[in-house]
Amino acid sequence: MLYADYVRGAADFSVSPLSRAAYESLAATQPPTGPRDLRIFIERGPASNRRIPNEAELTAALQARGFLCVRAEKLTAAEQIQTFKRARLIMGQLGSGMANCVWCQPGTVMFELVAEHHQNPCNLLMGLQAGLPYWGKLMPTGQQDDDHIAQSEQPLDIASVLRELDQIEQYLPPV
Repeated sequence: MLYADYVRGAADFSVSPLSRAAYESLAATQPPTGPRDLRIFIERGPASNRRIPNEAELTAALQARGFLCVRAEKLTAAEQIQTFKRARLIMGQLGSGMANCVWCQPGTVMFELVAEHHQNPCNLLMGLQAGLPYWGKLMPTGQQDDDHIAQSEQPLDIASVLRELDQIEQYLPPV
């Protein structure tokens, strides 16, 4: 178990050997299905919380750049492991889809779109557990209160996300 006490402003960022061993054991059940060549965007789709108003536009822009855009809940557990083992970069926002970072190989870059109104270190902690470089981009949302389920009231600045992706590309592991 990884415990983060961010409510009081403290966090335990240590790597749990037990959880790391569990992830590796489960990942070992799925053989590689191809080269480590994927850049993955994890879509929220019609999720009832933390939706990005212009996610469809972001998805289209990322697909034009060769990203695989997935809704993790539509994949079997085996498909999730196989897909994320092939990742060079994963991108998304807080949600269970980003938990698939534990199947990524160390060195895979994790790019999180962090909702300004709910800055939660869960993905950062999981990325550290998995040995992933982490890059967070604060997303203005128009929400005033810290709220775990609130929708963004502002569209995402897609051009700024794409500019940051250009910077991140230099840190990706080779294919």
